[in-house]
Amino acid sequence: MKPLLLFVLIALSCSYCSDSVDDEQVCYSFDLRQCNGDPWNSDVTRPFEPSELVTLLSDYLNDNAVPTNRVTVDMTFHRFVCEACVVCPEGPRFYVELNASDTTTLINLDLLNTAPAECDLLIN
Repeated sequence: MKPLLLFVLIALSCSYCSDSVDDEQVCYSFDLRQCNGDPWNSDVTRPFEPSELVTLLSDYLNDNAVPTNRVTVDMTFHRFVCEACVVCPEGPRFYVELNASDTTTLINLDLLNTAPAECDLLIN
């Protein structure tokens, strides 16, 4: 009986640990591709409005199984950029806050320059 109780306690503690990791909030940044090269903004006309970009990106991420807690954009992050379509960034850089468990799905979307970011970089 005691070995069974010990096994149950260990199993419960392991499941508690994995659940808490899934609930951990992480932040990532990525850039807007030139020439409307991202699938989520191919119909956006210039000039870009920050609120429009945030809404389009949030909708795209949610539609692709990446629910976000916060999405922000720094419209002037890149002051100088190359001029090749799809491989070079525009001026904006995006920051997203999401559950750690959704990180792989975000990375698989192949957004430009996706990288971990400090969550205090998210502008309100």
